[in-house]
Amino acid sequence: MTVAVDPTTGGDGPASAPSTFDRVRALPTDAPAPVRWAVGAVLCGLVWLVLALAAPQGAPVGAVVQGVVLGSATALTSLGLILIWRANRFINFAQMALGGAIGLTAAHLFLTWGWPYPVSLALGVVGGVALGAAVEVLIIRRFARATRLVLTVASLGLAQLLGGLEILLPKGLFGVTSLILGSYETPLSGELFTLSSIRFSGDYVLIVAAVPLVAGGLAWMLLRTSAGIAIRVRGEQRPRPAPRHPRDHPPLARVGDRRRAGDADVPLAARPSPGPCRARCSARRCCSRPSPPR
Repeated sequence: MTVAVDPTTGGDGPASAPSTFDRVRALPTDAPAPVRWAVGAVLCGLVWLVLALAAPQGAPVGAVVQGVVLGSATALTSLGLILIWRANRFINFAQMALGGAIGLTAAHLFLTWGWPYPVSLALGVVGGVALGAAVEVLIIRRFARATRLVLTVASLGLAQLLGGLEILLPKGLFGVTSLILGSYETPLSGELFTLSSIRFSGDYVLIVAAVPLVAGGLAWMLLRTSAGIAIRVRGEQRPRPAPRHPRDHPPLARVGDRRRAGDADVPLAARPSPGPCRARCSARRCCSRPSPPR
């Protein structure tokens, strides 16, 4: 009789039944992109149907469409967090502050100074790119050799700095005393259609048009450019283990010492691992203490 061995138990008992998560992971992932999109659309439709039947108020079409549009805009922030994590291996807590300072400036250019809406919108995009590049060059690269925890703490300080700038900027630059901007009308705020008593304006159309462009540009960058390929390679690599104490590493023996020991022809990597530090210390010199000057 053959008994299946469970690798997680070290071979001491029969194998347990695979979980649902393991079965999903075992599914083939080399399906064409249209097939994956079709499967995702079917799953979303099933979730919508379940919510429409089980929720007390149902799932109105307008509420679902509004959630998809606003959620896609929020997903761009998630894409930025994931991209920074895969490229630099730290969580950027200043992600929202980077967009908040520039977005508030662009909004006041349109509302307070009366600049044209397309010009303010374009300057907001360009300013966001410039601010991100400045933070990368002036702050992030200075912590290239630091631990990821230190860089995460630095992002917290950067978030506080940009948050203070966001508070002081309206009064110092635009002469506005109120800290809360609130909603405001744009040239695209006119009503286009209504679904389930929810009014949809041109602002929703702008989001629907901008999100695929940004996501497509990000996909093109990751697949076609050298920087994107480097980010993908970095994301697939496992993090390096923490460095050990210098005492845990064997000291490098001199050539003369190795010849006197009779192992001149044996590679250093092939030699047996030495014992603790005390066993490696000679009578005249210890690996943990520098030799006295002669």
